[in-house]
Amino acid sequence: MHRITYLLCFTVAIVTAHEPHELGPDADKHLHDSQIPPPGQQPSREEITAMLKEVFTLIDKDGDKQLSGDELKAWLEKVHLSLIEENVNQQWNFYQPEVQEVHSWESYDPEKRETISWEHYVKSTYPDDVLQAVNSTEEVKSEDPNFKSYLQMYKRAVKRWKAADKNGDNFLVKEEFTNFIHPEESDETKHILVEEAMEDMDSDGNKEVSLSEYVKHMSDVSQEEEKEDANFWQVCVDIYLAGRKANK
Repeated sequence: MHRITYLLCFTVAIVTAHEPHELGPDADKHLHDSQIPPPGQQPSREEITAMLKEVFTLIDKDGDKQLSGDELKAWLEKVHLSLIEENVNQQWNFYQPEVQEVHSWESYDPEKRETISWEHYVKSTYPDDVLQAVNSTEEVKSEDPNFKSYLQMYKRAVKRWKAADKNGDNFLVKEEFTNFIHPEESDETKHILVEEAMEDMDSDGNKEVSLSEYVKHMSDVSQEEEKEDANFWQVCVDIYLAGRKANK
């Protein structure tokens, strides 16, 4: 199992790699330090080749020595789900869920399950000045430069929690917690991401995204090498116009 997990992560490193760049002191600056093993622990060329062959064999389900689009799609979906599960497990354990009697729509009788309460979540996540601000009728000021960002995160967390909390008991079981931190994984919650994207782009607050707002947002979130592509801005305009047409 650990071997498969390692190969999954190895595949992610391959499929998410950028185009080759010149080596130098900042060559790996886009990676977190903890993701880069010391030189003595880095795999050799032979080990990388062996792992690539093993990954190829795992993807090649029909054993024809060729990878089809469907095989690649299935493998990437497996990688995606594995990373989601790992992320959920890490956060779930961090918040130290407690056993609680939970009512569901499927059964009248409550069942004991591990849950995380909203109160416990916010107290474990947000600094005191943020909690004071959201619970006070008066304006609360903070010297923390991230204060406004935390407030926005809190407001979004409220919406995500309500969307994920199927039975409305203010407790999330693990399946609901998954939809809370990864709303894109459920049809019941993925609309939240659309709303958040709209908030990010709609700088004048008129509930519509203009072309200039969309282009500015894409400029803010895209890397410099992407913006240097001669077709980048035209692609942005084409995507915006296609979205407008689809919504008419």
